[in-house]
Amino acid sequence: MDSIRTRVHETLTAHFGPGAVTATTPPTTELLGDLDCESMDLIAIVVTCEGEFGLVIDDAAADTWRTIDDIVTYLEAHQAEMSEPR
Repeated sequence: MDSIRTRVHETLTAHFGPGAVTATTPPTTELLGDLDCESMDLIAIVVTCEGEFGLVIDDAAADTWRTIDDIVTYLEAHQAEMSEPR
């Protein structure tokens, strides 16, 4: 099974397009500043992560996501709540 970080990178690449996020993209890459993530983008990312990781992501928690690492850290902290990968 791929790591959470790898799966987040794949999710962001699928959303923002090839080359936007790669294995060498720093975890401190900012969603807003570096990836031009807008509110609708964040909603789409949250929905995709919910499906990918099998959990419900609190809106207030998602609002705190500023970097790729914020997403990974949140998902790692909630790993026990995850259902089987889809």
